[in-house]
Amino acid sequence: MPKTIYFDGACLPVNPGGIACFGIVAIDENNIRIKEKWGIVAEHGTNNIAEWTGLIEAIRAAKELGWKNVKILGDSQLVVHQFNGLWEIRKKHLRKLYREAQKEASDLKKIKVSWIPREKNLADPVCHKAFIDHVENKARERAEKEIEKYSIRQIDENHFIVSKQNKEKEIVSSYDVVLSPSFSCTCPFFVRYNSYPLLKRSNLKVKCKHYFILQNLLEKVS
Repeated sequence: MPKTIYFDGACLPVNPGGIACFGIVAIDENNIRIKEKWGIVAEHGTNNIAEWTGLIEAIRAAKELGWKNVKILGDSQLVVHQFNGLWEIRKKHLRKLYREAQKEASDLKKIKVSWIPREKNLADPVCHKAFIDHVENKARERAEKEIEKYSIRQIDENHFIVSKQNKEKEIVSSYDVVLSPSFSCTCPFFVRYNSYPLLKRSNLKVKCKHYFILQNLLEKVS
């Protein structure tokens, strides 16, 4: 098996204007996964920018690994065909990314960039991890800052009411939080964010700050 790097990019939960992220997975000649990388490209980006960044990161990974001959696979027909000179690049910002990718690739002896179906792209879940980690880390930070304003009431084993109180200890908001078998919350953020078609299509679910508030408060009483 040739040395192979899979790349992917996505703009979630909406495209354009969502969080642009990328992911790569490097597989050696023995079919062993030896490198993964993921990250955020922009807070307000596009899918094409994310995919191009994924390809550039894949080429850079090949160089970091010392691979001179590499096969790179991605599920973006636009990026693959534009990189190979088969499709015209009309947008200025994408031409800039094309030049960057070609410059990085010039250091390699042989590079073959090919298209594969999304379901065969090993970088797809890695790219999604970048998005989930980014959004949930923000939710964790908000939970840590606001936890003193909240209280919880248990309904049953996995069902809780998470309530926010003002300075007078009056409840100003309450949401139902269910931990399992599948996490859910009735807060506007969770309902709105997880209703986006792009997240549903990818079978992704993002946790809200109430999940982390509940987890932290349960740890304190355990």
